[in-house]
Amino acid sequence: MDVAANTYAGSPLWRHNASRRNSEAVKAAAASPAARWALYDNDLRLLTAVPPPLAGANGEGVGVPAVPRVAWLPRALLDVVLSAVRVGGTKGSGSAGELDSPDLSVFLGEWIGYGAADGGGCRGGYDGDAPPPGLATGSANSPPASPPAGSLYCHAIRLSTVSAGARAFSPIAVEHLVAGMASASATTAFPPGTSFAWAHVRAAATAGRSPPLPPADVAVAAHGRSLFEFHARHAYCGTCGAPSVAEEGGSRRRCSVAVAAATAEAEVEAVTAGGEPSGGCGGVWFPRTDPVAIMLVVRRGGQEVLLGRQARFPADMWSALAGFMEHGEGIEDTVRREVMEEAGIRVGRVRLHSTQPWPFPYSLMIGCVAEALSDTITVDTKEMEDVRWFPREDVVAAVSGDPGASGGRLRVPPSMAIAHVLLRAYAMNSPVCVFGEPVAAPAAPAAAL
Repeated sequence: MDVAANTYAGSPLWRHNASRRNSEAVKAAAASPAARWALYDNDLRLLTAVPPPLAGANGEGVGVPAVPRVAWLPRALLDVVLSAVRVGGTKGSGSAGELDSPDLSVFLGEWIGYGAADGGGCRGGYDGDAPPPGLATGSANSPPASPPAGSLYCHAIRLSTVSAGARAFSPIAVEHLVAGMASASATTAFPPGTSFAWAHVRAAATAGRSPPLPPADVAVAAHGRSLFEFHARHAYCGTCGAPSVAEEGGSRRRCSVAVAAATAEAEVEAVTAGGEPSGGCGGVWFPRTDPVAIMLVVRRGGQEVLLGRQARFPADMWSALAGFMEHGEGIEDTVRREVMEEAGIRVGRVRLHSTQPWPFPYSLMIGCVAEALSDTITVDTKEMEDVRWFPREDVVAAVSGDPGASGGRLRVPPSMAIAHVLLRAYAMNSPVCVFGEPVAAPAAPAAAL
């Protein structure tokens, strides 16, 4: 498996799975002076903070655009924002104490810096230990400092859970609120001149944005977006249809039908065993992740790669084949089935390259490289517009940003997509993309007697 820096991966947050089972610990994290909130609107756009240009940073006296960050709001500013949002259409009581409720606010985790959980980062060049503005422990006018462990607790809130009129809430309103707080206090969470903007999580990660959010911020944004998608789509119990309620900082939902004297572990065991806990339904629902296998299929010693396109793709855009895993399948099974279904190609060995969380709404892209055992393509025209073999030199030209070198017949997905990461690895002749002598695919199971 390659070490790959896939977009939306590499969160700087430690999720505290054990601690959030304690409702008092979740309340304490929300009440802490170090608690910070990220805001999402009805359309799941994220509020970002854009610092003023860095004057003369390019050595020529010309302002250079500053890098936008997630707009982490301290409690005092969040209370002011929520009060303003509730005007004209309230869903809550307006009490700041509501923020310890997972029905309104979800707990994302503690900011520890990228790579801290695994002993080091693999995304070189990004200082994930420095929190963005709003998370800094010093004053707004000093550089963000690396905080001591346990000092920053990051939450997220979707404004539609506060007010039905939240869609119209403007980032300009946040700027006025920030300015008002700054005039009443010597310090604020954001430098003077900071502007705010709603950013779609997909656009925020795209290199074409000028400039995009840093990788760690993008990972946090994706985490929050997927959680809110889960809560919006699981408002009712899938077993009995009763309303469900959020628990444990928003990390799961439980049927509102009471369960007598049942521990969390007993609830999970009963549901997964297919029975109903005594005292009611008690169904427990966890944030779902839909696994998708996405694969490059290579042949002739890696000199050619199989790519497909759908009718919705831009002109000349080709990508790796992909498909959802089904029950009872391993990753290798899914790769072999999808390639056979979409292209009629038999696949032998399968290797894992890397994975990517995909928050639209909550998939996990499992990037693989596979060995072709046949050559003739049979396209499933219900799934694909076309599937073709491409020579390595065309892929090299496409990932280098020079599709004209391949006659303009191949363009690849943008760098934020794992398909691009796979194709770049192939173009660079990564060992994971090179197979030796073909090995026959596993034999089909014998028919039952």
